[in-house]
Amino acid sequence: MIVIGPGDLYTNTVANLIVGGVTEAIEDSHAKVVFVMNLMNRLGETYAYKASDFLTDLSKYLSPNRLNYIVINNDLALSDSILKKYALEGSSPVIDDLGIIYHQASIVRAKLRDSHKPIRVKGDKLGRSMVRHDPKLLAKVIYGL
Repeated sequence: MIVIGPGDLYTNTVANLIVGGVTEAIEDSHAKVVFVMNLMNRLGETYAYKASDFLTDLSKYLSPNRLNYIVINNDLALSDSILKKYALEGSSPVIDDLGIIYHQASIVRAKLRDSHKPIRVKGDKLGRSMVRHDPKLLAKVIYGL
């Protein structure tokens, strides 16, 4: 299984796909390919993107027919204070505008959002996003595929 994402679409996901031979290796592989949709869009990179916008841009680098599964969060219960903080940064939740299938990929919807506030680790220079995937929930979904 090849899992793509989650991560900033261009500075993470696409950056890895444009490395020589990576896309070809994925295209030639017999492994199932899973794309994990971001929870939030980002100013300057994916501003106001819906799920279909992420996939349209991804398809410029990897054939959409190569995707077997698209995993997307369906837990949108975010507090007004969190939404306001993200809005100040030009960010908002990724809206699921997908049907039940995208090209040949099945859409898998599940609660994936971590409900715990991230803890800043000593020496951590980066601010951590408040809305993030719960690794255990995401792993459970992926293992179930």
